[in-house]
Amino acid sequence: MYSRLRLSSFLLLLTTFRPGTAQTDPSPIALIRNTLNLYADLISFDNYANLSAVFTPDASFNSATTLTTKTPFSIFGLPAIQTFIASQLANFTSRHYDADQVVAVGPLNDTADAFSQEQSVYFGQEGGQLGNGRLTGKICTAYSEFQDKLVLQQDGKWLISNRTVLSSEILTCAPMR
Repeated sequence: MYSRLRLSSFLLLLTTFRPGTAQTDPSPIALIRNTLNLYADLISFDNYANLSAVFTPDASFNSATTLTTKTPFSIFGLPAIQTFIASQLANFTSRHYDADQVVAVGPLNDTADAFSQEQSVYFGQEGGQLGNGRLTGKICTAYSEFQDKLVLQQDGKWLISNRTVLSSEILTCAPMR
């Protein structure tokens, strides 16, 4: 169903925004939501190298807890963020979906705050960090909440300069059939 939905959305996008008919100055909120949605797509397909399209080079990534670690931490810089996210999702096939987003653009239209909720599905493989290996052979659903600070770049793109994971937890797990 996921691939059909993605294909349908893509085809709708192609037919709706033909060259010359697209809005030339999309709203900042639409551009910010595109950045937030791109994060989910990139990590779903293990495309950590392109997280540069989501985070600033000097971004920070903070959390009180994640699915794999229960101690607070802060990570600074895009390469460290890419390495961390890749290590957290090692030995898992996962799909991530943005469930909801609230965006507030600053008074000068060059900064924004965003709150987003994400739902994820993890397919446990041998040696996975998530659950210390206890989730091998299981399918799990998870829920995360993020608070982001975004900044407008000179090229018109909005990138995350600070991401804080407010919560992240496994909701359900069941054996894969």
